Amino acid sequence: MCGLSGLYISRFSDIASDKLKKISQYFNSVEYKNKSSLYFRGPDEQLIFDSANLVVNFRRLTIFSSKKLVQPYKSSCGRYSTLMNGEIYSVKQKASELNLPHKNLECDSQILAEAYSLQGASGFSNLHGMFAGYIYDEIANSLILVRDHFGQKPLYYYYKDDILLFSSHLKEILLLLDALGLQYSCSTDYWFSRSVFPWLSFPNSPYQEINQLPAGSVFSINDECTQIFKYYNVNT
Repeated sequence: MCGLSGLYISRFSDIASDKLKKISQYFNSVEYKNKSSLYFRGPDEQLIFDSANLVVNFRRLTIFSSKKLVQPYKSSCGRYSTLMNGEIYSVKQKASELNLPHKNLECDSQILAEAYSLQGASGFSNLHGMFAGYIYDEIANSLILVRDHFGQKPLYYYYKDDILLFSSHLKEILLLLDALGLQYSCSTDYWFSRSVFPWLSFPNSPYQEINQLPAGSVFSINDECTQIFKYYNVNT
């Protein structure tokens, strides 16, 4: 069980530099460490990663590899980097299918990036496991969020005015919103729906501005547009 949270802003946004710097500093602050719930999701190691328009805080629970994590895992072509919460099953078999040499395999997260590098988002449908995370295109400076087929691992996001916040934990989104001085409000529709249909899973959250990425879905964002689409449907 790992955990991640992050901020992505278009390079062309006037607020990008200031907001990214503020969140990067916040991730390193004592205040954040005292309030964050991610420590309990990944007590073994912490990685804070900065790029042109992305900053990510990742807490790691070491299962697959004990090698120290110094940067996000990359596809073999070097273009795509990734961090995720969860686990991909049959890692060596899947690596062979993707022509990824076992000697180069450090973590199951690499499978996520390699599948996307070779097959695009459709490659996720062939993976078996429970996972939620991101893949960053270091050439196009674009980002995708991805959640496993049945939504076993959580992934929350906030997107408004060029600001995308994402996290494995709802509380982390609230902390980042507070750090950026952004407003959020309770959703009465959520609580009504939960009280009437408590057995159903909903794509939203207790807050109007925050949603969960639906199961089997991808959130894609670049400098020009955003979209959410399904890579997997239960009936297929």
